[in-house]
Amino acid sequence: MSGLQAISIDDLGLLRIEAPSRLPAYIPESFLRQFDEAHDWREAVHRFLHTEPPTGSYEKNLSTARRSFQRPSLRNLFGTVRLGAHGLPQHSYDSDEERLQHELVQLEEMGANLYGLWYADGLERVAATFGIPAKTELTAFLVGAYGADPRLATTFSTALRLFWQEEFDASAHLAVPIVEASARGLLLELNEPLYRVEQGNTIGQFPGLGFLLPQLLKLGFDPDWERFLGTLLLPRGENIRNLVAHGFVHDIRRSTAALVLRAAGLMAILAPGDGAAEDEKVVRERLRDPLWAQKLYKHKHPIRERIARAGRLATSAVSKLRIRQEKGAQPN
Repeated sequence: MSGLQAISIDDLGLLRIEAPSRLPAYIPESFLRQFDEAHDWREAVHRFLHTEPPTGSYEKNLSTARRSFQRPSLRNLFGTVRLGAHGLPQHSYDSDEERLQHELVQLEEMGANLYGLWYADGLERVAATFGIPAKTELTAFLVGAYGADPRLATTFSTALRLFWQEEFDASAHLAVPIVEASARGLLLELNEPLYRVEQGNTIGQFPGLGFLLPQLLKLGFDPDWERFLGTLLLPRGENIRNLVAHGFVHDIRRSTAALVLRAAGLMAILAPGDGAAEDEKVVRERLRDPLWAQKLYKHKHPIRERIARAGRLATSAVSKLRIRQEKGAQPN
């Protein structure tokens, strides 16, 4: 074992196979335009908090993975070993079912990594356009608009501001625990038995995220969001939760930090507020539809949004007309 630990990842002789491709500029811009069209930072943050799961549809990804796995391929003849961020073997995939699940996770990771870049760009546009809101204002918005737990809202606000200050490591370290705290709070709100009482030399404790997410799934949590959270944070995928908690990563990419913020933001506004005593039916409805607050926000501000959008469109049309007129006035 000590010999294995002593081997550098550079000494393994691994080959990186790349297949570069380009996306037309209008594809990311069609996603980022929603942040440009926001009339203030509150609406922009709201839009970030209500984007769809970055990993996409679980059912569609599983279907794609099955089709890919069924195609004749040399890789299907051999087992697969996944290396952790520490460079050591972390998990071997030998059976067909294990390799299928690995294929599924790879598809999810590719989708999430792409959206991570777009999330990061979108958040940076928010700060560039509206400036960085104060922590108290961000927290008040989350609590007032969504009834978020003030403690989770405060932590998320700090993590978001750290991202805008380009402190990506600090942002992710602060945001990751929000997911587990929220999942635990939701299960406790539904009176699910979680706490493991002390036995002998084993201390009493609450279970970790790897136990909490499957429990939420059993209670109706949207499987698309469960796949995103698990693939980003748990060992089946990027394992960010453990890597951050145990000090294996110290240079988190901006795109990864943005994905962690998306996960933390989802759970920060999904969990019931402090002392809210939500009805069990309401909590279960939120689990089935984690973007429930999207409808609430639109219902709350329909006229304002229409007026703001009309003003932006009018300004844009005038600017384009002025540019055409200036070009027409230039001598040949």
